[in-house]
Amino acid sequence: MKALFWVFLALLLATFYHRIHHFDEAWLAEQAYWLVHDGRVRSELFCGLNGWEDQLFIYHKLFIYFSAAWQWAFGFSLLAGKTYSLLWAVLMGVLLLGFLRQQDIDNQYVRLGMVLYVANGLVIEFSFVYRPETMCVAFGFASFWLLTTRRPLWSGVLAGLAVLTHLNGLCFVLAGGGWLLWYRQPRQAVSFGLLAGTLASLYLLDVWLANGWAMLLMQWQNEPALAHLTTLGDKLKDTFHALKPARLMAELGLLGLGTYWLTRSVGRRRSRSQPVGRYLALLGAAHILTNHSTAIQYDLQFVPFLCAFVALRVAAWQPDNQPKRLIWAWRMLLGVYLLAGLYRTGYLIVTNVTSPPLAVMNAQMAALIGRPGSEVMAPVDFFYEQIGHYNIRCIDRHLGGFFAPMHYGALPSRNSLFQMAEREGFAAVITYDGKGLGTALADTRPLPDSLNHIGHYHRVYQDCWNSLYLPDN
Repeated sequence: MKALFWVFLALLLATFYHRIHHFDEAWLAEQAYWLVHDGRVRSELFCGLNGWEDQLFIYHKLFIYFSAAWQWAFGFSLLAGKTYSLLWAVLMGVLLLGFLRQQDIDNQYVRLGMVLYVANGLVIEFSFVYRPETMCVAFGFASFWLLTTRRPLWSGVLAGLAVLTHLNGLCFVLAGGGWLLWYRQPRQAVSFGLLAGTLASLYLLDVWLANGWAMLLMQWQNEPALAHLTTLGDKLKDTFHALKPARLMAELGLLGLGTYWLTRSVGRRRSRSQPVGRYLALLGAAHILTNHSTAIQYDLQFVPFLCAFVALRVAAWQPDNQPKRLIWAWRMLLGVYLLAGLYRTGYLIVTNVTSPPLAVMNAQMAALIGRPGSEVMAPVDFFYEQIGHYNIRCIDRHLGGFFAPMHYGALPSRNSLFQMAEREGFAAVITYDGKGLGTALADTRPLPDSLNHIGHYHRVYQDCWNSLYLPDN
């Protein structure tokens, strides 16, 4: 197990080299950027949408505040943002290691838990993405660990901080309160809930300071991320669809359920996995009840609990003392899990190597545009290295996808988009490549060479990702 840990840790580090950007990274980095420069969270990229250019009230509060301080010190680069999230992924691994060592199990099973952590596809992918999941899950797992050591008050504090980091942290509040009730500790559950709720209420502090209650309500009602939040039945249906990918089952469900079935002979009193198993079950129920999205990154919250559960179950089961058929079945489960991690590692490395550096690509297009200080319509990731040179308006809001609920009808055609750019005097338009005139911008196939002109703009640059258009005059 020790050798496996170092092999997968090396592979994980290899995926960091030249790591590609994630859509949300520039969007979140811009929020932190304006917090540092203006003292409030807002967005110029999405100017004109829900009043975001004045102030945002629905965002990942603690994550943005902490990461803004980090990027103020180290720069608003893609690497700086990714490194911030990596710090929390490392902390999450340290917490898992500390928890397993506290359980008084053999070192080989502690190592098993750590191998499962560094080989998990979700950890491999999202430990180096500037998003709040690693920070939120670190708070959540620390909250659970404090529950097991009979510190419900401090546990409630950390659960509240998880909510401030990401509203999905509410899962840790519900799971923690349910866990205390399951172990017949109602008074501790009330104290836990009160402290978690008090900390979570700080989410509204900036709204209160700005007297922005009306704007908060408007932004909540029109928030694209909440547009499809409907009934519990719809959530269950969405969750079922989210479980379909073989990758997710290989990385989470297959190992957890398979290990539980193989080790069913382990008595409850003999296994230290019972508290983790109960919490994991409650966390899954809370996820179904509260989560409005099937985005795969949100499943990262299960990973440290899964690693701990499997390590503790196998430690109590003692595979060396089991029949050969069960040993082979366990090895097959572990092999599938590790292969899923290898696949995710290989996919990321190949993608990283075959994609150009974002900062270099942005600099090439900026050199062609010139005219610093002018308005440019561009993909959200043009933020990096160019936010101080241009007033960037994000083209992504016209592409459907996440912003589809804002259109209430057909998406804009390429012609209508360029007509709008001309009316508003944009110095350049950078598009995701589409297949031709009159087609929706969400179509990402390369433009034919014949489309050198659209409206009063002409194309001066094209690669596999973007086309740059400048005005004819």
